[in-house]
Amino acid sequence: MIRTLIILAIVFSIPIGYAGNRPAEIDSHESAFHIMLHDGAGFCLVCYSRVEKKLWRGGEKLEIEATIVEVYRGKRKIGDRIKFTRVFDGKFGDISHLHGSLYFVRFDKAPNPAIKQTIVDAQDPQAVFSYTAEFHAIAKKHKQAEQGSAHQSTTRPESKSE
Repeated sequence: MIRTLIILAIVFSIPIGYAGNRPAEIDSHESAFHIMLHDGAGFCLVCYSRVEKKLWRGGEKLEIEATIVEVYRGKRKIGDRIKFTRVFDGKFGDISHLHGSLYFVRFDKAPNPAIKQTIVDAQDPQAVFSYTAEFHAIAKKHKQAEQGSAHQSTTRPESKSE
């Protein structure tokens, strides 16, 4: 609970901007989504293929299996199958609608450096966002901006002939 409050305090003090730039302030759900694009080691759109609810420390957790549909950042590949957990201090309620749903997922480096695979933070509310067409457009602009800057940095200018 305290961790969530600290994260929210930090998140709501970050500025807003445009695709490819870290926002200057979070004043909306869209701003929070844009921040998520810049944080972490990877960012993908996934389709949930299995969601199972279980008890967890007085609350509930969801064990999720999904397939990556689109990669915006990171080394994951389209078609990769992933598993991750989401935890909640309360109850998730009816989860039957989650199968087949699309979600944006942020991957972070594992806290243990021996683990090379990136992970989804089970407790971070900013690690998973429901799909919307508006968020998809933001993510695509971000991906294009990153690809454009990566292409420019790897392209050398032609040398002048003497």
